[in-house]
Amino acid sequence: MGELADRLNSIHISVSTAGGNIVGTIYGRTERQLWIAPDAYRRYNEPELEQHLENLLRRLTVAWMRQYHTIRSEVFGRTVTGAPPSENPRDQEFYRRRDELLASGRSSNGRIIVELQGLRDWRVLIADHTLRLLTPEEFSQQFCEAALAAEQNQRRQIRELKYRIYDPKGSRFDSSFS
Repeated sequence: MGELADRLNSIHISVSTAGGNIVGTIYGRTERQLWIAPDAYRRYNEPELEQHLENLLRRLTVAWMRQYHTIRSEVFGRTVTGAPPSENPRDQEFYRRRDELLASGRSSNGRIIVELQGLRDWRVLIADHTLRLLTPEEFSQQFCEAALAAEQNQRRQIRELKYRIYDPKGSRFDSSFS
């Protein structure tokens, strides 16, 4: 792998919710961990925990993007702060359509769904009675599974969108993706 890929694969970020009852951690591109204080877990209901997890995911995204831009700046030897504004119609279309993408992931038990629209808008859906049926550890594992699936779904959609917009010979993907 190249230096950029190696450095992105070694990212380690942890953030917590106010009060520190929930901690989310990102390791590289494919490992996620969630810790919920056991006494707090039993006090939450599903809608409350959905809101806490959505906030946590937003905070993790911001922290990850900062680290991503720092790494890119160091690797490329110039400051990278995000996608530059472009007057190129293809770029404008790409950014507009990327922000409209909706990616989702589901836990293997089907009780947790995580959705991501664009690069920052997270939504967490937890089936009724999930918190009574799962231990904090089981819930955390299922949540991380769903969140990672949503992220991977989004990366796949962004790759497909890039091919559709930037491939001069037309998309290498089937037109049914449009």
